[in-house]
Amino acid sequence: MVTVVITCYDHGRFLRDAVRSVWRQTFTDLEVIVVDDGSTDDTPAVAADLSEIQYIRQGHSGLSVARNTGWRASRGRYVSFLDADDRLLPDALRLGVACAAAHPDAAFVSGHYVVIDGSGLRLPGRPRPCVTSDHYQALLRSNYIGMHATVLYRHETLERYGGFDPSLPAAEDYDIYLRVARQAPVVCHPGLVAEYRWHGANMSLDSGLMLKATLRVLCRQRAHARGHDRLERAYGEGVRFWQQLFGEPLLDEVAHRGLLECDRAPAGGAAPVLPTRPRPADATFHEASDPRSCLSSMNISAGSFVSVVIPCFNQARFLTDALASLAVQGYSHREVIVVDDGSADDPGAVAGRFDGVRCLRQDNQGTATARNRGFHESRGKYVVFLDADDRLLSGALGAGVDALDQNPDCGIVYGHVRLVGPAPSDCRCPPQTPVTRAHYRELLTRNYIWTPGAAMYRRGAIDAVGGFDPRAGGSADFDLNIRIARRWRIHCHGQVVLDYRVHAESQSSDPGYMLRSAVSVRRRHRRLGCQDHDERAALKMGIRAVQADYGERLLDRMAGYVRAGDWWGTLRCVPPLLHYHPVGLGRRIVRHLRRP
Repeated sequence: MVTVVITCYDHGRFLRDAVRSVWRQTFTDLEVIVVDDGSTDDTPAVAADLSEIQYIRQGHSGLSVARNTGWRASRGRYVSFLDADDRLLPDALRLGVACAAAHPDAAFVSGHYVVIDGSGLRLPGRPRPCVTSDHYQALLRSNYIGMHATVLYRHETLERYGGFDPSLPAAEDYDIYLRVARQAPVVCHPGLVAEYRWHGANMSLDSGLMLKATLRVLCRQRAHARGHDRLERAYGEGVRFWQQLFGEPLLDEVAHRGLLECDRAPAGGAAPVLPTRPRPADATFHEASDPRSCLSSMNISAGSFVSVVIPCFNQARFLTDALASLAVQGYSHREVIVVDDGSADDPGAVAGRFDGVRCLRQDNQGTATARNRGFHESRGKYVVFLDADDRLLSGALGAGVDALDQNPDCGIVYGHVRLVGPAPSDCRCPPQTPVTRAHYRELLTRNYIWTPGAAMYRRGAIDAVGGFDPRAGGSADFDLNIRIARRWRIHCHGQVVLDYRVHAESQSSDPGYMLRSAVSVRRRHRRLGCQDHDERAALKMGIRAVQADYGERLLDRMAGYVRAGDWWGTLRCVPPLLHYHPVGLGRRIVRHLRRP
């Protein structure tokens, strides 16, 4: 028999889903114990409506105590722990029991998981590789298991090791993995067994709590690693891993708050407000409905139909140019969607002057969210995201369609851009070398796709990675391209397809905002994506490149404030430089001090 212990604290809205996932198991010799850790929501009422469960309610004591309560009340030979906001996949217990039976000496076995959003839609990602040897060493480096519901324990393992440590507010699962794996064999099997729900209120989003707990757990293994070279190295890698995973987001948050404080005007005066990175409560990029499900009822051939999505925030004066550039494309199998992101200058009136242009309006939520909104409302197999202040050149859509049709393994095709200024004569093509191989690694080094308007995307590629991440701010297009490049090929067709407008109000003209978003996105990919030495080296070069660009521009701006005696402007430049370009700031200070 298998006992599934479901712990719940104020997750009544998810509990029914979790229990149903257990009753859908192909392995049927099981019992379900729900431990309510003093919930203040409707958890008791939800549990009362669920049949064939054992319901235990206790005062709020924490996750470790709730799990200990559950396994000590269990009757199963094996025990699985499921958080109330997560789900098991139908074969989870069957795969776990089969693996445990095949490895009778294993204290526990573990599988893999996928991530879902708050509504239950699966988010993109790929399982981690199976660890096949020296599991203790692998766990010192990082928690390769990742999700507790993927683990199936033998009941005697929990008895022997005393269950979960009640003194730990988090990472109690990581603690028991390390304690067990240090002394007993454990096994990882390749099966997908669980769904981890990402809903914006997960404990793992508390970077301060998780950093403190994971390092506390890992430090307990220091004495056991001492004197063993490979374990000492793994221990050091583990410390650095947790510092990067939770420490850098914590620093990001501190810097973000510091910038918000700097945005407040001093007494007697007003200061301009710097743009800040959006931090939505529910950072999901999927909609509940799939727009492609409507295609079968429409008179549209999806084969080469192109959707052009134009996000617009207070740039109606440029929108006419953008829409006019589409009217002369010569490629008619398309649709145009303008997303008004809460503008005050009424881009809808501009869009209304062009036939066949749909205009959607939303409250101001940022460019990434506006692009996602347009994408989910669109119908095309191929998609172009054109900024409202840019314009496509003749033949741009046709070149993109031809390139995607001829390269079915490509997620993105792109062309070159021409820079235009305020005057008609301010027009030039900067050097742009096509990338023909190692597209992912080269993109880590430099953002060779200048702007999403110069690219055409395959809908399936965007679906596969989940769209634009609103947290990425001004680097959301680079972040999307990186995630696509990890899984799809990219092709440059070489044609100049876009006029990129350079003006003082563009997002990229704010070096502080761009420095913060560009470095943060690359740091996140360093933690999550880079698999080998060459990729890590490329990403390091990429971080240095954006620091040399946006960081030095911000230093120049700060120097201008200093010369003008604008100390408030100077102070606003310091937090992003301290966190995202400290070496450059230090060099500039030393250079200033050395001046006679």
